[in-house]
Amino acid sequence: MTSSTASGLATGRTRIVGVLAVSRDEEFNWRAFKSAARELSKHGYGLALFDLNDFGNSAELFLSATSVEKRCDGLLVLGGTLKDEQSTLLGLAQLPVVTAAGRTSHTCVDETSVTVEAVDHLLNQMNTVTR
Repeated sequence: MTSSTASGLATGRTRIVGVLAVSRDEEFNWRAFKSAARELSKHGYGLALFDLNDFGNSAELFLSATSVEKRCDGLLVLGGTLKDEQSTLLGLAQLPVVTAAGRTSHTCVDETSVTVEAVDHLLNQMNTVTR
């Protein structure tokens, strides 16, 4: 057993952040994902990538199929805004969740800056949560 595995068993932490892509805006998602990977790596975290479209845009199905609350210490939502019911269901997973919304027809977003800020905010939330 590696020391990181033993540490994870002792603390309940996985050192993995789930990244949930909400939309199919591949350009935004790819840039944001690369920024998230780079930023999280600096802090010793890995990523697990999920596409909400693979679950029919159902947060309930996503949660039941992935057991994300057991696999991840936090969840970064990229590329879109969650519907109220999706947001409520993800809140039930008892994970810190931060959303970095994608672009709309009226906005221009610097994916890197938005993602770095979202990752920093998520890491701060994760550090205040005890499992």
